[in-house]
Amino acid sequence: MNIKEARKIQPGALVRTSWATNNNATQGIVLAKEYERADKREQILGQWKPERYIITVSWFPNQHDDQFAPKGISKRSSWDLMVISHVE
Repeated sequence: MNIKEARKIQPGALVRTSWATNNNATQGIVLAKEYERADKREQILGQWKPERYIITVSWFPNQHDDQFAPKGISKRSSWDLMVISHVE
């Protein structure tokens, strides 16, 4: 997600990994977010970005046998995630 979307995201929002392209992608719920300002190369994009939000996500169990699917609770850069649904 871009930085504009990351600013709007709140705990309880649904997300998935940005590189997943199928409908069976593992989804997770946002638990927390924190702002980070530093030049860093983003893992999925392969580009240098000056700022990001570090988002803590609890991943739902994946019913498909996907060895690359995230599991448990993890911290991800906002650039590595895609919003499915915002909290209202």
